[in-house]
Parts: sequence; structure tokens; C-alpha cells
Amino acid sequence: TPVLAGAADLTLAIGMGSAVVMVDVLDRLLLRAPAHVTDPDRVARTYVRMGDSYIERTGHATFEALASMREELEASAAYFTESLSLGRGSGARQLEALAHSGGYFAVLGIQPQIGSFAEDANPAREDAAVISHALWQQEFGGARDVLGKALRLGLETYTIVAVAPRGFRGIGWKPVDVWLPLEPRARAAYGKEWKNAAMFLQVMARLRPGVSRERANEIATAGFRANAQPWEKKGVVVLGDLRAARAPGAPLGTRVEVLVAGMSIVVLIITCGNVANLMLVRGLRRDREFVVKTALGASRVRLVREVLLEAALLAAAAGVVNSSRGKPPSTPISPAWWDKACRTRSRSFPCTPNSGQ
Repeated sequence: TPVLAGAADLTLAIGMGSAVVMVDVLDRLLLRAPAHVTDPDRVARTYVRMGDSYIERTGHATFEALASMREELEASAAYFTESLSLGRGSGARQLEALAHSGGYFAVLGIQPQIGSFAEDANPAREDAAVISHALWQQEFGGARDVLGKALRLGLETYTIVAVAPRGFRGIGWKPVDVWLPLEPRARAAYGKEWKNAAMFLQVMARLRPGVSRERANEIATAGFRANAQPWEKKGVVVLGDLRAARAPGAPLGTRVEVLVAGMSIVVLIITCGNVANLMLVRGLRRDREFVVKTALGASRVRLVREVLLEAALLAAAAGVVNSSRGKPPSTPISPAWWDKACRTRSRSFPCTPNSGQ
């Protein structure tokens, strides 16, 4: 009947759409390389393995070890994140700032929307600020004359030198609003001896073509141990995947790929069970129809083929409904949605200030 067919189609469409959207969103947030990163397979997050633990935040010795590997690495960069206040009084709001060394954008292969990155134009400049495309639109209305304008963050004033491309908000869980030079921010946060501070920096690097991660790990580990603190001498440097969800040492049970696949399969099983119940109810009401068709000479094979054809038509109709109503996979996630998702994420995936931007 039309009512039963419509109910089955709607149930299948909702189940299929839910599974597709769930996989697509988690893929964008956790599995896919960040937008605008050039050749992401050659970009590595740096971890230090201590025993069975992999530590992403490390000291300046790790960065120095990678910076000296000119034959194996095209570029390397150190960075850390912090929250800074934009504006004063009741209109002030918190921004996520990332302080980085020279080479940050070169490692990622990012090109600015407008302007030029300070590390390319003037590496020694300490008041340069790169703002995100979202902040450019929200605070400056997308004006092209934003370059050279002052941006007051906390007690310091910076000069905007570039705007990041649309959709790029860093490489970590929490979206970045502004990028600042590393050394002045590190001095403000950790004092003049900031290079001796432990476990506050994150480091990434871009491998040269043809260089294996295993070879890079060996050379980086030797350089790290030469400059490390005594308690760090047994550490092993590991160049891991750029995507945080694929960090080395993650147990199989906590892999995001397994979680996504499992959740999608459960949703589809529940959906198929509901549709099966509907088809069973319909089948119980078709006893007389099948008896008449059998009496007229229809074989069991023909009856089964008819039922399977009806099920295939229902599935095809549900697919058409889902594709016409669902969100296209190519549609980008808006910065506002990203911000909301990050700020409302449970503690299972915390958006901490130092979670790997």
C-alpha cells in the first residue's frame, strides 16, 4: 500500500541519512586533513615516546633537534596556544591565539587570503598578527583595507599583516582566531628562560620527498637526546600523522575509524530492523494474495523474486529521497558550526587551550 511503502521509504531515508551525516561530520572534524594543507601526507606532528606513552607537548629541545635536520626536513615549526581577550569592557571576548615560530605556514603549505605571512616578509617582526577568515568577517566586515590595522589583544597591540584562507582554523580540535609570533608570547607566558620550560610546545615538520619517517625519527631522536634534560634522555621522537585522531599509540578500541564504522553499522541495523518489521506486517496480510497466485501457477521462485524486487524498489526510493534531502558531502562546515561543536564537545574530546592547534 502507499502508506506502508511511504513509511518504509521514510524509515530507510532517515537511517541512511543519519549514518551518512555522522560519518561525514566526524570525517571532517577528525579524519580528513585540515583544509588548504598542501600534501598533508608529508606533514608530521611530533611526539616524544616515554615508555608506553606518547607525549605531544614537549620542550624546546625537540624543536631544535628538528630545526637542525635540513637534509631530511623542508621546514619545521614550534607553537603553543592560549586564550587572549579582544576589546575592553562588556564588549570584550576571548579569542584562541596560536603563537608560532617561523616556518609554521611553510610547513603546512598555506597561502594567505590577502597580505603576506610575517615569516615570509619580516621573520624578526614581533607585533605581526595573522587573523582567521572568520574573524576578518566578524570584526572587520571583510574589508580589504584590514592590513596594517591595529589589533589589541590583552595588554599588547599587534598589526594585522595577513588573513588566513577561508576554512583554515588551525590543525587541532579548537579553531584558531589569530596567529602571533612565538618568542614574545613565550616570554610573556614563561619568562625570559622560556626555552628551558618543559612540556608546553608542540612541534610539526614537513618531510622532504623520499625521506622515510623511520629515518627521520632516528635522526630526530639523536638530536633530541643531545640537548634534552636528564629525565628526557630515554625519550624517542616520533613523527606521527598530521591528523590528531591518528596519533601513534592509540589503542584500536579508541580509534575514531572503528568508532565511526561501529556507530554507522548500528544505526543501519536498527533501520533495517524497523523496515523488516513493516515488511513482515505487510507479508502477514498478503497470505490470500500468495495463495491465489500459487493457484494460478506462480512458482515459489517467482514469488520470492517479486518480494525481493519490491524491497529493492523501496531501497532505491529511499536512496533518492535521502540524496535529495541530505547535505552534499562537498558542502563545507561553517566556522560558526565548528565553533559551536567545539565549545559544546563533551570531555571525551576536550577543546583544551593546548590540544594541538
